[in-house]
Amino acid sequence: MQKRILEVVDYDLQWVESYLEESLAIQQALKGLNIRMHHIHAFNFDTSDVVRHIDFRDYLIANQSVAAEYGALKSELAVTCNNDHDTYCDGKEEFVQHHERKALAWRACKQGGSSEPHTRPAGL
Repeated sequence: MQKRILEVVDYDLQWVESYLEESLAIQQALKGLNIRMHHIHAFNFDTSDVVRHIDFRDYLIANQSVAAEYGALKSELAVTCNNDHDTYCDGKEEFVQHHERKALAWRACKQGGSSEPHTRPAGL
């Protein structure tokens, strides 16, 4: 399998049209098999959403038992949600929100500062 490099570029209004065309082509090629191939989060740089996701990721890396619990929850939901993305996300919501708050406090403790939302230094 050939690896591809993801290029980060500025937002382009034509991207939406290109994405929709490619998405339709993939759906037609898979002929309704409902196979999920990728999951990508895209944010504007230094927004609270990207900081929240990075803090949650870093918290899970540092807390292997929480990461294992999250993995088990996701596996259970993948079996029980019947390929319904909304049901899957709803099933994770309480866990994620609880641990996002903990991740925010954890990051603040590491930095010796406030648990208020922050921006990352350039390059992170």
